[in-house]
Amino acid sequence: MFKRILLAGCMVTGFASAAFAGVDDSDIFSDITGGSANASHSRGLYTPTTARSRVSYSSKYRPGSVIVDTKAKYLYLVETDGKAMRYGIGSARPGFEWGGSMKISRKAKWPSWTPTASMRKRIPGLPITMKGGITNPLGARALYLGTTLYRIHGTNEGRTIGGAVSSGCIRLHNKDVEDLYERVKVGTRVVVLR
Repeated sequence: MFKRILLAGCMVTGFASAAFAGVDDSDIFSDITGGSANASHSRGLYTPTTARSRVSYSSKYRPGSVIVDTKAKYLYLVETDGKAMRYGIGSARPGFEWGGSMKISRKAKWPSWTPTASMRKRIPGLPITMKGGITNPLGARALYLGTTLYRIHGTNEGRTIGGAVSSGCIRLHNKDVEDLYERVKVGTRVVVLR
C-alpha cells in the first residue's frame, strides 16, 4: 500500500508495509523517544550512503555554513581543514526545486505544523495545525529558512532520504537533524544548490 500526503512545504511518502534492504531506523527512533519504535512512524532506511559522516569537502564557503546539494542528496556542514559533516537528505520533487542563499531564522524542537490553505484545499482532511510530536511530519527538529515556508527538518519516514520527495523542504533522519540542530545557530548561512 502506498500513500502520499503533501505537507506545508514538504511531502511525506509512507509505505504501510514493505521489505527493504538496508538498516531499519527503528533503533534510531527508539533512541529519540526512549521507547519502542512504532513501525508506522519510524521504519525506514539508514544506509551507508545516507548515514551521517565526516568527509573531505572542498568549498568556497566559510566553516559553519550549511550547503545543500539537492542533486547529490546531501547536506554539508562546512568545517575547517577541508572537511565537512555530511548528512543524507530528501529534497524537492520536480516542479518544487529551488536554490539560493538564506539564513536560519528560527530553530524548534518537536515543531508544530500548519499546512497552508492551498495544501488543505489540495488534500482534504489535513489538519489546520498539528502539535509537535512523533506523529508530526516535521520530525524531531526544524530549522526555519528566512521568512519562507521552507525548513530543514526531520522525518519519521526514513526511506524518503535520498529521494526527491518534498514540496521544497530539506529533510533528514530525525537523529541527523537533532545532530545538525546542536551544531548550528540562528543566523547560520544556508546555500541550496540546484
